[in-house]
Amino acid sequence: MIAIALSISIFSSCKKVVSVDSVELDNNMVALAPGEEMTLTATVNPNDATNKNLRWESSNPAVARVIDGLVTAVSEGEVDITVLSDNDRRTVCKLTVTSNQMTMVSQDGRVVVIGLAGAEAESPVTIDWGDGTRDFGTISSDINHFVHTYSRAETRTITITGNSVTKLNCPDSHLTSLDVSKNPLLTELHCYNNRLASLDLSKNTALTLLLCNINELTDLDLRANTELTFLSCRDNQLTSLYVSGLSRLLTLWCFRNRLTNLNLSGLTLLLDLNCSYNRLTELDLSDSQWFLSNVNCTYNRLSSDAINNLFNSLHDTQIEGGKTIDINDNYGSMSELIDRSIAESKGWAVIAD
Repeated sequence: MIAIALSISIFSSCKKVVSVDSVELDNNMVALAPGEEMTLTATVNPNDATNKNLRWESSNPAVARVIDGLVTAVSEGEVDITVLSDNDRRTVCKLTVTSNQMTMVSQDGRVVVIGLAGAEAESPVTIDWGDGTRDFGTISSDINHFVHTYSRAETRTITITGNSVTKLNCPDSHLTSLDVSKNPLLTELHCYNNRLASLDLSKNTALTLLLCNINELTDLDLRANTELTFLSCRDNQLTSLYVSGLSRLLTLWCFRNRLTNLNLSGLTLLLDLNCSYNRLTELDLSDSQWFLSNVNCTYNRLSSDAINNLFNSLHDTQIEGGKTIDINDNYGSMSELIDRSIAESKGWAVIAD
């Protein structure tokens, strides 16, 4: 009996201890807004390690706290959330806490695709899809696409968090609301083919490209967006469009709206204007005196006098490839009172069949 007990004791004392080789996290870069929470899940390798005890640390609890993997964002900043084994194997999640958020409401969409790009090569973003699920990812300067399929069609509020998002693509997403006011870094916005009735971009002063065509907008004020170079707001219900003073704007497509007035003062670099299918009774291009080469103002309500005034406002700068103005299907376009020679003497080809 003594021999048996001794052999059991020796066997127990010689039991192999398996050390922890590494610790992994399910997310290594995350963006949260102040007050938000998330749970980090750690995996110990190898799976049969003898001691799997872990401890969690925050490099700055004033920015974010962590308890057993539950991370709580406190205030804006960057912080390392570290998980360590008892033999000091560790891994880190780099957490960015930021108030830069964009929100959108998708109504009855089953599949939503969001494209994002950032100013930095490896920038964390979090997308809360509004159905209890979140995607944690990173973006680069190229567009990165995030696709989400809902179990059923209903109204969802989607929130995007990230401190360096510069481009947002959300077309064909059944959007009825879009708020980008808390992301001043935004330079490009593609939100076409949705159901947006309003769009406030007054805080997005870095915006250079806007495609908001095929929505339900009735008013669009872009006077604060002085960096804008390309604007397509066609196929809306616009009765007012404010673009005066946009001295960097090169392309303006605002056709198929309900505009009765279009103030283009200050658009000194304008190259291409399509304002056809509106209700304009006058149009003055006297501030676009250098580069304008294509004007389409067909299907408006320009009288013969208004057309002649428009011709008088055209510049006479010679442009390689020529200059064309199309005035077809206006009230006065077929009138003998219009004087095509005013425009033609300045090098413009006039289309008025």
